[in-house]
Amino acid sequence: MVDKRGLQSVRYEVPSPDENDIGTVVPANLRRYIYRVKVQEDSGNVNRVDLKKYIPPAEPETAELVDEFRLTSHETYIDPKQLTEDALPLYILEGGSQMRAVGVADASILLEYEDSE
Repeated sequence: MVDKRGLQSVRYEVPSPDENDIGTVVPANLRRYIYRVKVQEDSGNVNRVDLKKYIPPAEPETAELVDEFRLTSHETYIDPKQLTEDALPLYILEGGSQMRAVGVADASILLEYEDSE
């Protein structure tokens, strides 16, 4: 069960074509449970945003694809639309890993998560 009051949120710009870190490295003794994702297309074009994970100090280019979002001009994708207390995490990151995002065109991404054992 997720305590919505305890969730942290992080919003990042995803300028194209750069790949950017999203959030901080997950502490070694914890996991990051991501419960909600919102991706917004900001460029006015058709866009694809890739969400990836990697374990530093590995090269970011070795990041593993976690999810892919295909968006039309100025579209906003939200999953889930309504976050309930019995929600399961969309993604679970192990300790020491970090998220990255890359877009074909400019976009922004918002994650709602908690770090827990």
